[in-house]
Amino acid sequence: FAADLGPAQNYPHASLFAWVVGSRPVAGTHIEITLLSKQGGEGAPDASFVDRLEDFAWIGSWWSPRDDNLSDKYASLGVRTRLAAVELLAEAALTDVDRALPRHSLLESAAYRAGIAVPALGRAGRHALRVEGVTAGPHMYRHEVFRTGAAVDGYPQGSDVGPDGRAILLAYAYAAPATGWGTDASLALEERSADAWSRSPIEADALVLLEDRAEELRARLAATVTREFLEARMGARVTLGGERIRNFAFQTGAHRWSWTARVGLWRAF
Repeated sequence: FAADLGPAQNYPHASLFAWVVGSRPVAGTHIEITLLSKQGGEGAPDASFVDRLEDFAWIGSWWSPRDDNLSDKYASLGVRTRLAAVELLAEAALTDVDRALPRHSLLESAAYRAGIAVPALGRAGRHALRVEGVTAGPHMYRHEVFRTGAAVDGYPQGSDVGPDGRAILLAYAYAAPATGWGTDASLALEERSADAWSRSPIEADALVLLEDRAEELRARLAATVTREFLEARMGARVTLGGERIRNFAFQTGAHRWSWTARVGLWRAF
């Protein structure tokens, strides 16, 4: 697919090109590869059509030195599989890949996600558990030329934790279709960073910390209760949640609480 990212980019109306390939090699397993290239826009570096096509396809530029100014590229490989009653998922996303700089490519400019879920626990299969974690390197989503990064109108398009961030999610759900009741609860712990980094002028495969700011720490708990009526054609949903934030907006000592309450009704026709 292709998209115009609008005027809010540092190069207004930069273009986003991506292609996705999915496969189910065996029953219960899904593999997906995504290649994405953000390039162009008003005032962006010039390039020929052939150069842009090669950059988009990542042919020849994936494992060899290249001009990083042409585009901001990402590649991800995701695997989801089911083993008996357990579901496993893993995903790796890379940017600025260079075979001559393995540490920078695989750690500092990469993000990883992994999780395990048991969707039907108990004799009746009414309970479900899920654990998921994500981590991103300090150079992920940061590009020296396309400085807007993986964001549109200020909203991140990659991991919500952003560069140099980490998170873990614990979730539980219960469903009793015969009675129409259901509930789910989740606990999320997140660490986000706004530290400033730069490539080392001495060692190419390393970063130098320019500014050490306070990490923003978030602990969020939410619970939802659902009740269905009329043979599941109508229902009500109540959600309550709270979040404790330390060093809000990366400001030392700026601690606060946030709360949410939501009530909803739905009807199927």
